[in-house]
Amino acid sequence: MRVLRCLSLCIGLCAGAVISARAQTDSATVAATILRLEQDWAQALIAQDSVRLQQLLAPEFALLLSAAPTQPLWRSAWFATLPSYRTRRLDISGATVRVFGDIAVASFHAAIEATVRGADRSGTLFITDIWHRRGPTWQVVARYSSLPEPPSAGTRAVQPRQ
Repeated sequence: MRVLRCLSLCIGLCAGAVISARAQTDSATVAATILRLEQDWAQALIAQDSVRLQQLLAPEFALLLSAAPTQPLWRSAWFATLPSYRTRRLDISGATVRVFGDIAVASFHAAIEATVRGADRSGTLFITDIWHRRGPTWQVVARYSSLPEPPSAGTRAVQPRQ
């Protein structure tokens, strides 16, 4: 009986390790997919490719700007702004993707050269995108845009020591 319990425990641990390894591999695959989709979005924005953007943005999509966090720009309003949003460059750096089943959260710095209705929107932004998998397709349901926090004694104190 004792041997059976030990054997059962070993099988359970091994199965858990296999599942954990598969989850990590799946997460890495999803993260790579999300990063590719972020690049697709950047290129579609530059090209004003509304067909591709329609595919990427979920029906419930909202853009939330740190300057007006209680006033989401819903998908229809975002698309209405698109013709006057002229993006010349959008480079993504420092990207991190976390995967939670059918939800993925991507965050990164976006160096952008753009104007919106004639107003300059150029600079570096800190972006967080929430992606939702629907069958085989991933769509972004929310984008949060803010100015990046500058390095400081406080930000260094929060980070783990290397």
